[in-house]
Amino acid sequence: MTICATILTGNRPALLAATLASSRAELLKCGRVIVLHNGGDAETTKVLDECGIDHDRIVRDGTMIPNGPATSVLAGHAKASGCPLWWHLEDDWEQVPGLVARHPTWFEDAQEIASNPAIGQVRLREESHLGRLLTLPDGLRGDGSGAANTNWVDARPVAWQVQEGTPFMVANAHWTQNPFICRAEIASVLAPEKPGEYIRGVYPAEDERHAQARFYGLNLLVAQLRPGVFRHIGDEHSLEGHRW
Repeated sequence: MTICATILTGNRPALLAATLASSRAELLKCGRVIVLHNGGDAETTKVLDECGIDHDRIVRDGTMIPNGPATSVLAGHAKASGCPLWWHLEDDWEQVPGLVARHPTWFEDAQEIASNPAIGQVRLREESHLGRLLTLPDGLRGDGSGAANTNWVDARPVAWQVQEGTPFMVANAHWTQNPFICRAEIASVLAPEKPGEYIRGVYPAEDERHAQARFYGLNLLVAQLRPGVFRHIGDEHSLEGHRW
């Protein structure tokens, strides 16, 4: 199955080098790899020039554009790539060898479930960010303590349904810009080619919250890889300021 990988990077060459090294094997399997170099700094250019991974590069020199518009650019390119699936990474996510060893075929399995028309996004981050998951009736796993177990659009608790026989659980959860795989057709809005024809997409979006609102309107499910394989290695991100 053909997949387009996109990487958003800029002014963090050491983190980018770690991200590329960590996912090198999977990136080499992709039909296309597209990098948005946000800011055009020389150090990041050097890392990309020497990474040994064939890729198309978009360079935005000067002041870095915000994350939402930058991701929107990549979403548009992913949709136009001709690949049916889109894998998105930012430059501060590293695969954890111990977690990958528990599920070495995660990349292929994530692509398979992402191809399901009912699934809008496959999250690849390690499960620990979900907090304590409570066991509920009928095999559901509900909100225990983490804010990530609440849908950030409608504020409802997220009840994860374990998919028996697979390494995934599924729920009506919100969109996230953490590492993910989805179908390219929902990545970005396609302008109508004839009257009455309109395909909705998650991007363009001003920021992640805007993308979440757009995804909510698509009425699609989210799958979480169990165990997830990516760990955040960049600056800490606090949820304390989040309000619904």
